[in-house]
Amino acid sequence: MPVDEKDQGAGYGAFAKARKTVPGLDQAFSDADFDEMYKIPRLIRHKAAHRGPVTPQTLYFGDDEYTDEQLDTAAEENGYYDDLRVLETLPIPLPNVIRDHIISLARHKAKLKLLGDPAKHLIYLKDKTGAFFYHPDPAGNLADFFAFLDRVLAIIKPWNKMNPPTI
Repeated sequence: MPVDEKDQGAGYGAFAKARKTVPGLDQAFSDADFDEMYKIPRLIRHKAAHRGPVTPQTLYFGDDEYTDEQLDTAAEENGYYDDLRVLETLPIPLPNVIRDHIISLARHKAKLKLLGDPAKHLIYLKDKTGAFFYHPDPAGNLADFFAFLDRVLAIIKPWNKMNPPTI
């Protein structure tokens, strides 16, 4: 298709106009399956271009309003205070700043334990419909892409009938 390199993109007007000249090609780029497949890479690219690196996150769900007593109990049960107990037996007194730090860290670990298993590798994205978390599925995404590619290849066959690109 005679589309300038800078105008080659699924959502670009010049490409959309040129693909209408190939029977069926515009439909392959306009159907709901393509929109669903293209949405995530488009949003990730946009976020990376305008907000910086896109880093997957670990997200814990649930009520995180625990009392210090609940956290201390969970920390004791899971051995998060073991280091503190050893340091408290030393002949020199443990500085309060170190003791407070160990307690804070133990309570944080206890809170994560109480919250349960997190959802890992989530990417926070926003579009016009709202915000959502995307959980990468490389195998599923690749399968969607291959299905799209098969639809496009079926449209542009037979290979021996293709015209050379116009310059």
